[in-house]
Amino acid sequence: MQFKSITAIAILLLVVASMSVAGCTTSNTSSPTPTATPTPTITTTVTPSPGPAISITSPSNNGTISKNITAQGVARGLPNGQTLWLIIVPKSITPTRYYPANASISVQSNGTWSKAAFVGSDNDVGQKFDIILVSANQTADSAFKAYFATGASTGDYPGMLTLPQGTTNQSAVTVTRT
Repeated sequence: MQFKSITAIAILLLVVASMSVAGCTTSNTSSPTPTATPTPTITTTVTPSPGPAISITSPSNNGTISKNITAQGVARGLPNGQTLWLIIVPKSITPTRYYPANASISVQSNGTWSKAAFVGSDNDVGQKFDIILVSANQTADSAFKAYFATGASTGDYPGMLTLPQGTTNQSAVTVTRT
């Protein structure tokens, strides 16, 4: 009989000890009362890193344009040593020809740019054109300048059959001439 009492006391001590570990308390009513353990709240704020934002904002994609345009856009985060060029690509010419606007684009301190360009000739009403904004490393920038130097001396600007190595397409819109 004494063995059963010692066993019952040991079990009771184990129950009380486990309730204490679990955050429960005992009272004279002999039913455990759980206590709330606060859960810490972790707040994480993720701030996206500002990456490059280089695009054409005007003219709009699938819009209509006249022969003389002023394209506009933004250029934030352009890597050092890179220039921007606006390229006009008639969709009706095979093989494809790339016609760079007459000089690289000057980006303003607020990150905006605008560039005047001719899109096609008087006979191109109704034709579709891609207007492409490319970034160019120094090698590509030199190739564009050489194209214009040759055109100035010959009076002929036949378009480029390929974009120079070192260009990266940043943005493009397709437009229709009016």
